[in-house]
Amino acid sequence: MAEQIVEELLSKYEESFISSLDVENIKKIIAFLLDENCSFIEELIENCLVLFSVEYPNFVERYNGLKERYGENLIDMISSNLSLLEEIYLPEM
Repeated sequence: MAEQIVEELLSKYEESFISSLDVENIKKIIAFLLDENCSFIEELIENCLVLFSVEYPNFVERYNGLKERYGENLIDMISSNLSLLEEIYLPEM
């Protein structure tokens, strides 16, 4: 399974992007999402890896902004609509 995920990631993203990711930052984001009761972290890694490139403090700030806007059930909303996360990793316009 892990091998399949790695192959899928390499087909979606440039190797240079993958190697630029900060493992400690990713661990912090995963821990944060687990605290938010996120049960679809593997799906996020497979389909939204760029999310984990956001520096942890910025990630938390932007996530909490979304939570203020969408309410306490944000994680449930994200599970059915990953595009909500774009506000975390897309540059502000």
